[in-house]
Amino acid sequence: LADRFLVPRADAVVVISTYLRDKFAALGARNLMIVPTIVDMDRWHCAPKVREGRVRFLYAGSLQGTYVLEEIVRALGGLKVEGFDFRLDVYGDVRKGAQMPALLRLREELGLQNCVSFSDFLPLDELRRAIEQADILLCIRKDTQRSQSGLSTKLSECLATGRPTISSLVGDGQMYLKDLESVLFVPSTAVEDIQHVLRECLTDAAMLAQVGVGGRAAADRYFSYRAVGEVLDDLLARIQPVNGTGAIPSADQAF
Repeated sequence: LADRFLVPRADAVVVISTYLRDKFAALGARNLMIVPTIVDMDRWHCAPKVREGRVRFLYAGSLQGTYVLEEIVRALGGLKVEGFDFRLDVYGDVRKGAQMPALLRLREELGLQNCVSFSDFLPLDELRRAIEQADILLCIRKDTQRSQSGLSTKLSECLATGRPTISSLVGDGQMYLKDLESVLFVPSTAVEDIQHVLRECLTDAAMLAQVGVGGRAAADRYFSYRAVGEVLDDLLARIQPVNGTGAIPSADQAF
């Protein structure tokens, strides 16, 4: 109800996704602008890492089913049989996560106890240290209405670290990112598709380094405070000033 009456009255509408852009356009919104998730580039930046020993994958976040994990563990089980050496560190709500019972059974079934670990959420400083030890970050969302309706904040944060990131083709990611240049897209969440991308990570260190650099550059170009500030400056310049003088009103004038 609020959307129907308030949106047409607004001078501008800022949304986070094409899904919401299309929704509000149908309601008569003017000066529609997409501002995706915003990330603090300095806060998340990690120093480059020299690849040594086993490759380390990392996932940090919800274990309630929004992100694909069982398929990742199954894919890694197949790669272990192929002889690859790796480690997966998962940080999340391990005590209450709906996925945990199935993940623990699967880890044992596939004999991955020595290379897949599950730990509770970490404070931000400790999480950043864990990310600095990782080679590849995982951000593979399931194809749901929620996932289709925007861009994951987690994805923009992963990209800002400078670590190569694996993501899924849901939501608005393809608007900002290019496969093998700024991200590694899995074509679907099927085990075989995930396994193919993971195998590439385990065999092509040069490609990974390139994707990590490209991912951080894309985050700076689209998701940084600077980039979003420029978008909003452009939006303000297009809106007719409410005081009729050709200048944006001051705080005193606004009230």
